[in-house]
Order: sequence, then C-alpha cells, then structure tokens
Amino acid sequence: MKKVVFFDFDGTLASTFDIVSKAFGVVEDKYMHRKFTNEDWGKVSGPNEEGIIERLVPDKKEAVEAFKEYVRDYERMHDEYLKDFIPGIRDLLVSLKSKGYRIFVLTGRSKETLFISLEKLDGFKYFEDYFWGSTKGMVKDKVMLKAFEDLKICKNEVIYVGDTQEDIIQCRSIGVDIISVVYDNFAPHDNIEEMNPGMVAHSTSEVENLIVHN
Repeated sequence: MKKVVFFDFDGTLASTFDIVSKAFGVVEDKYMHRKFTNEDWGKVSGPNEEGIIERLVPDKKEAVEAFKEYVRDYERMHDEYLKDFIPGIRDLLVSLKSKGYRIFVLTGRSKETLFISLEKLDGFKYFEDYFWGSTKGMVKDKVMLKAFEDLKICKNEVIYVGDTQEDIIQCRSIGVDIISVVYDNFAPHDNIEEMNPGMVAHSTSEVENLIVHN
C-alpha cells in the first residue's frame, strides 16, 4: 500500500502554460530578440527556468538579469494568469491528507517560482515538504532518492503523480510507481497510455482512485 505521494506541479497541480509562456516573453523580446521555437524548447528541455535561460541567453550577466526579470514578471502576472489550482486538486489533496497520506511537491521548475505560486494559491498548507529542479538538467530521479533518504521513506511506499513522458522514464529508472495525468495541456501526452498502461488519470478523481488502489 502506498503511503506517500509526490506531485509534479506544472500540468499536474496547476495549469501553468499561460503564465510561464507570458513570463518568458521578456526573455524572448529583451534578451533573445526573437520568439522561442520548437527547436529551442527541444534543446533546453530538462533544466528549471534559470537553466533554460542560461542556455538561451549566451551572455552570463544578461542571463542572470533575464532570470530575475522572469521571476518578477511571473509574480506580477500570477493573479491574472494563474488564479487557482486545477479544478478538483484542492479536494484531492484534502482527501488524501484525511486518509493519512504524506504529500510532497517534486517539480522540475525553480524554487523561486514554485514558492511564488504556493504562496499566491495558499498551497503550502497541503504539503509536508517541497523539492525543485536544477539548472543542470532533469534530476527528478536524483532528487527523489535523496528525499527518500532524508525523510526515511521506503520507495515501495511512494507513488509519483506527473504529466510527461520524461516523468515516467525518471520514475522507472529508480523503481518508483507513477500515475500519469492527461487532464491539462502543459505537456504533450503522446504515447502516455502505451508507456504507462493502467496508470493514466483523466481527472483528479481518477488520480485518487489510482493512489488508493495501489
């Protein structure tokens, strides 16, 4: 039986595509002088926002300033573009806590923007602790293993809830079960059903059902 749930943030707890794309606009306009392309995103996939900016803005000083502006814009735009968690998430988190599950956030984004969102959405109260991404690339597997060690958690008690193919790959690499959610458009969901058969949730109620029965 699972006792611990780690949640991704983007596309899992919150629908963040609009705010992230809007906040990155200043980086595009002021520092890149062009719009991101699909090729750009392919090259930078993996690190947190600071790491993405470092890869797209060659000048190191400019990259530092660009990330600061990104964070400021993210906070300034939050009330307009990210008003709440995905519908049903609050009820899900309350229900899981009432059933005795330990609940954490483990995301690939930056600590700065994660904490802005949790503060704005009054989300800190739901989670026991928080883990975030790296400028170096995708490190969810390493972060999760370190969290298990620090928190004295057995990985067989854990289930991760995420929305991308990479989440599945990262969890499989360390032997952690994963529920793949497909109720938001933050990430493409191609081949999710094939990669994670029987563990795909189309709604928050399906997430809870899969957690409770695994």
